[in-house]
Amino acid sequence: MQSDTPLARQLASRCGNGAIRLEGNWKKILKAMPQLGPVRCHTRNRAILHDRFGPYRWVRFIFNAGQTGGPEVDLRLFMQNWRHGFALVEEKEGAPERSLHFLDKYGDAIHSIYLLEESSPEGFDAIVNRYRSPDQEPDQPLELRKPKPEKPDDEVDVEGFRTRWRKMWDTHQFFGLHRKFGLSRLQALRLAPPELVRPLPRTVGRSLFEDGARLDVGFMTFSGNRGCLQIHNGKATRFSNGGEWFHVREADFHLHIHEPSVAYAWEVKKPTLFGNVTSVELFDGDGENVAVFYGKRGRLEKEHADWRGLVGQLPGLHS
Repeated sequence: MQSDTPLARQLASRCGNGAIRLEGNWKKILKAMPQLGPVRCHTRNRAILHDRFGPYRWVRFIFNAGQTGGPEVDLRLFMQNWRHGFALVEEKEGAPERSLHFLDKYGDAIHSIYLLEESSPEGFDAIVNRYRSPDQEPDQPLELRKPKPEKPDDEVDVEGFRTRWRKMWDTHQFFGLHRKFGLSRLQALRLAPPELVRPLPRTVGRSLFEDGARLDVGFMTFSGNRGCLQIHNGKATRFSNGGEWFHVREADFHLHIHEPSVAYAWEVKKPTLFGNVTSVELFDGDGENVAVFYGKRGRLEKEHADWRGLVGQLPGLHS
């Protein structure tokens, strides 16, 4: 679904012809986003394109971890993975389309911001003028991706891992847990306590949205990449199919799932002080986590029965 040429090189090749390389403090650039007004925020990975429409209300950071908040744009930002930035101005249907693009060290997209008719072009120009790089050469050096092989299963303390999983009391412990045992996220699900995971068909994203609409259940969608997670919280009812794609198109939320790029899907239960919390997780063929779906709940609330029922009625992988 993507060109073999990294996006950073595609944009760099247009420097002097609509593209402008940016440099500087990415955190400060993001803190300037509220001055643009309503925008289209686009976050993607190899399987999913996710758009939210509205303004950045605020942007805050604690060291390299950032967050935006508000009903329209809700992001989690991991700034250690942000490396390159470009502004782009191109003609679309006789009018200029302005956008900002941020990329990782491999040249892959992290997050893009597209101005709308009601956005502020003056705010865009101010950002570009302040952070324009003196280097506008049409080439972009990048690092090569070095895949990290999984630890062999027979070298994993599987019983110790399962015991620690069963003793979790907060979902946020999961990241540290699988890292402690040297596991990738996908490998952790494969070796998980069998009563707490269930493999699902790779088309389960479609099933969640369609069945959620039928049962009137809203939920949270987290999708993105190692630099940015974009979040939608609510219900959706407008869907379409286009060949290999499943599309969700609400007024303020678009999600496009390239189903052949989803290689694995799991139902996952994580113990907390308030009972198990259920998620549905999607992965691409390289084992990268491309989306996680959770039920709507407060941090100190039990999981709602409607979400648990929605996930529980999903067909299993071999059903």
